[in-house]
Amino acid sequence: MERLTIGKLRGLQQIASPDGILTICAMDHRGSFRNMINPADPQSVGYDEMVKRKLELCSTFAPIATAVLIDPLFGASQCISRGALPGTTGLLVSIEATGYSGSREHRVTELLEGWGVEKIKRMGASAVKILVYYRPDLEELASRQLGIVRTVAEECIKYDIPFLVEPVSYPVGSEADNPEEFARHKPEIVIETARE
Repeated sequence: MERLTIGKLRGLQQIASPDGILTICAMDHRGSFRNMINPADPQSVGYDEMVKRKLELCSTFAPIATAVLIDPLFGASQCISRGALPGTTGLLVSIEATGYSGSREHRVTELLEGWGVEKIKRMGASAVKILVYYRPDLEELASRQLGIVRTVAEECIKYDIPFLVEPVSYPVGSEADNPEEFARHKPEIVIETARE
């Protein structure tokens, strides 16, 4: 078994309590966050409003969380530079672009343009996080998604920073119109995703 490197150990210490418990406040949402701010016209929510709201959230929740998960566009550097993120609170930075490319049933995670593991590490982050849409039963797509995860994982090894993967299952085929059917299949999908 490979030993935990010092960089990864330190990053994990920064995002956990002294007892090893993670209480992470996720605020890396972008598209859905715009919808929350202005459901009638989410596209009207500009950069300044997004930053302002994320600063408010970080100021409120970071002092009681072991870490915050935040996006690099509207929150990570802003929360550090404006003092909203205490030095005692860990920082996870998301590396994926908001939403997905492909179709509703064949979701492809894309990396955020202009951002990478090296840049996230240089800003002082404790860990890197990626959300990956995943259906193990869609083998070709699953292979592509695993390739994205492997690419980021290799960079995290290179820069000695923890890497957290957030796999998200979603309905396909008849499950898309039948939530009960998806709910019946989801435990098996999640278990198989964890195996892969």
